[in-house]
Amino acid sequence: RETGWEAVMRVRMGKGLKCTNFHGHFMIRSNDLMALPTVDPDKAMHVDIGYEEQMVPHQMTYMQCALLYTTSQGERRIRVHTMAIPVVSDIGELFKACDSCATSAILSKLAAEKIRSTTIKETIHILNKKVIDVLKEYRQLYSTHLHPHNKLILPETMKMLPLLMLCMQKGALLKSPNEVTTDERSNTIYQILSMPFDNIMKFFYPRMYPLHDLGQIVLENGAVTSLPPTLPLTLNSIKDSGIYLLDNGMVCYLWIGRAISPQWLIDVFGLQNPTPQDLMNLQVGATLNNDTSKKVVGAVNKIRENNIYFQQCYVVRQGDPAEAMILPWLVEDKLQTLHSYTNYLGYIHKGILTR
Repeated sequence: RETGWEAVMRVRMGKGLKCTNFHGHFMIRSNDLMALPTVDPDKAMHVDIGYEEQMVPHQMTYMQCALLYTTSQGERRIRVHTMAIPVVSDIGELFKACDSCATSAILSKLAAEKIRSTTIKETIHILNKKVIDVLKEYRQLYSTHLHPHNKLILPETMKMLPLLMLCMQKGALLKSPNEVTTDERSNTIYQILSMPFDNIMKFFYPRMYPLHDLGQIVLENGAVTSLPPTLPLTLNSIKDSGIYLLDNGMVCYLWIGRAISPQWLIDVFGLQNPTPQDLMNLQVGATLNNDTSKKVVGAVNKIRENNIYFQQCYVVRQGDPAEAMILPWLVEDKLQTLHSYTNYLGYIHKGILTR
């Protein structure tokens, strides 16, 4: 991949706006100049933009990002991106342009920085307060007679925000010390601060594909071109007779139900008369000469495409001790002291009504 060396980057705003904070892996040389020893297309930074004056004087403002870097061939280059941004006076129009996934990615970087100077409980409280404040602001846009008092009102563009915030609290970043090691949490903080948008979304809300329905896996010229629709991350989505591929962007898990056909194990793993030891050490290896193997191995290779990490694939059989690696990723279920998704929505709704 293309890499820039000895880079510096500056973000400029139009009249009335300014950059207030910077988040990510870099050094600040002056007020707004970011020094990047290396930079590549897989890195992401976060810049807070605030008001320099009480009002932006025009109906259109501009943002410009300039990156000065050295290529691997020793050439000094500059890359400039300029964006025109409309200015609105109605906050309802602003909510229509919001992106819940981008908002969650930004909040994850803020949480990764905050947790280094405060407690996990306080960091979670800050995240929940931000979600409640945003959704309360949206609720106040409408008269009370337009919606029931006991109904949670979500902007169409931010319906995923509560779910993603709950997923963040159930991940290694904010789990209690009893559930995650210090090394794992430190690695998660390091990764999140520069992780690209798509990987952050998969890390907090993984994708789970049912592979037992081979008809939904499209195979063309020996490669998988289409995967089945994803399933909700809950135990209710899993059947004893199914096979599921869970992709969190860092690693992937192939979960095999206890009621799976023995022929499936033969087709995918080549096991004619497997011993208990064989079943404990299953691995997704080379493609065998049958459609089942081609589609299953092809599905694993498909999710590895265009990823910045090479994803190790772990095979987990239902009932094995290794199943404990998968259960924490079923984030819509209740996990120990943390909410289920339904309970978390109730918690957010109560916070909006009482704040």
